[in-house]
Amino acid sequence: MICPAVATGWRHLTSGDQPELMAHFLRLKEAGLRSRFGRGVSETFLDAYCSAGFGESSRMIGYFDNGQLRAVGELRSGELAVSVESGWRRMGVATSLLKILLRVACEIGAQSLKAYCSAENVAAKRLMLRAGFKLMTMSAEVCGLLDVAARRGAFAPAA
Repeated sequence: MICPAVATGWRHLTSGDQPELMAHFLRLKEAGLRSRFGRGVSETFLDAYCSAGFGESSRMIGYFDNGQLRAVGELRSGELAVSVESGWRRMGVATSLLKILLRVACEIGAQSLKAYCSAENVAAKRLMLRAGFKLMTMSAEVCGLLDVAARRGAFAPAA
């Protein structure tokens, strides 16, 4: 369930959440940022990225725990991305976030999605495979492709 304002739970992020989004990315530290963005990134890059994330073609879902943003799922121009802080991993947060994002993708009429991760990121590859992504390894990176239109019924909200 996505709530408008929560201390703990899920909700759509808006431009007013930009400071929380930036703080979340900074808590990922260097390894987490490299995993999320595929390379090292600066605070200047993160600031610009956070500013650009709330456009017409973007959707962001956040998981909050005790009022702090701990995980983010993004849909931007046909790409899907998930970031979960280390203390909240292996608890089903990424799986739940991916399910919500796939429902949102259906709602906005997405036909297909791409997701990327490093070839060493076993958890991300497993998550993508469980959701039905077809994976292609390209050097040190893996690209997951999902035909949303063909699987639309699989992502429908529960009645």
